[in-house]
Amino acid sequence: MSGVVNDYLIYPILDLIKAGVQNSSGGIIESERETNDDFDPFTGIPSIELIRNHPDDWSKTFLTRVIQTYETGYVVEVGLIYGDNATSSQDKWRLNAVTASLTDDEGELLLLYHITLHYGRERNELERTEVECLYDPEYVEDEEYEGGENDEED
Repeated sequence: MSGVVNDYLIYPILDLIKAGVQNSSGGIIESERETNDDFDPFTGIPSIELIRNHPDDWSKTFLTRVIQTYETGYVVEVGLIYGDNATSSQDKWRLNAVTASLTDDEGELLLLYHITLHYGRERNELERTEVECLYDPEYVEDEEYEGGENDEED
């Protein structure tokens, strides 16, 4: 069944998300390196908690959340969203979106992304993804940023 995320698939997905978070958090990491040259929030092997609490999954087969805690105290949390806009009973088990967040060792939110997966109608194969940044302090703290990138007044 397409879109189903089981334990053996989640680890390569987490590696991709970690790489994406590392790329996106460049400014955050650089600001931390001002006080500690060797700072890397992703040092070591993270502790990984797999959570299965989908309300319709009585056997607790489907992962709904993954929490990676690193030795530095930084946490990458991934939420797996199934079945939004399901048109059939099979679609309710299809992975439709992923949220990924990064928090620092004090629990402060540093990044938040929402990734929507778009499937084809005929073969039900993943056609494309849509990535939306919901929170990034570089944009929030920038006084020139007030909403969309193309919202400039003449």
